Amino acid sequence: RVLDLGCGCGLVGLAALAAGAAHVVLLDSSPEAVELARRNAAANIGAAGKAEVVCSSWRDGLPQLGKFGLVLASDVLYPSSLDGGDGSDGCNDGGGSVAGATAEVLGALEAFLIDDGEALMVVQRRSSAVTASLERAAEGILLEQVENWCSLPSLQLWHFRRRSQVEPSADAASLLSTLD
Repeated sequence: RVLDLGCGCGLVGLAALAAGAAHVVLLDSSPEAVELARRNAAANIGAAGKAEVVCSSWRDGLPQLGKFGLVLASDVLYPSSLDGGDGSDGCNDGGGSVAGATAEVLGALEAFLIDDGEALMVVQRRSSAVTASLERAAEGILLEQVENWCSLPSLQLWHFRRRSQVEPSADAASLLSTLD
C-alpha cells in the first residue's frame, strides 16, 4: 500500500500504480485537488479499484486509513512568505514556523508508515529555511537527503525511515529503482 500525501492532482500516486503498487491512497485537504485526483484516477486505465481518493488533512491523524509501506510526498513543505522579505518564516497553510511545519510533516510520515516503511519526499528549493529545517531534523532521525537524483537543482529528494528500524531496509537509490 502506498500513500500519496498531499496528492494534488494525484500524479505521484498514479505513477506508483503504474510502477506496480497494488493500492494507492491519494490524500489531499483541498476539495478542488481531490476532484482533479479523482478524475485523473478514473481516466487512467488500471487505476479502477486500486486508487482511493480521500479529502482530508493529514493533520487529522486518519487512523481509518491504516498504515502504509511507502509514503510519497511532493511539495508539501513550502514557506508561505517565500522569503518575501516580510520577516515571516511562516510555512504551509498554518502560518507557523518552518521548523514546526517540518516536524508536523515528519510526524505524519512516521504515523502513516508500517514498522519497516519508508517515505520519499520531494521539496522544491524555494527557501533556505526549509532545507535548513530538514537538515536539522535529519540529525536526530532516519532522514537523509538523496544527492544527484535528478538533473533539476531546484528539487531535493529526502528519504525517511521509521525510527523503530534497526537496519534500513534499502537505501533511497534502491527504493527508487523499485518504482522504475
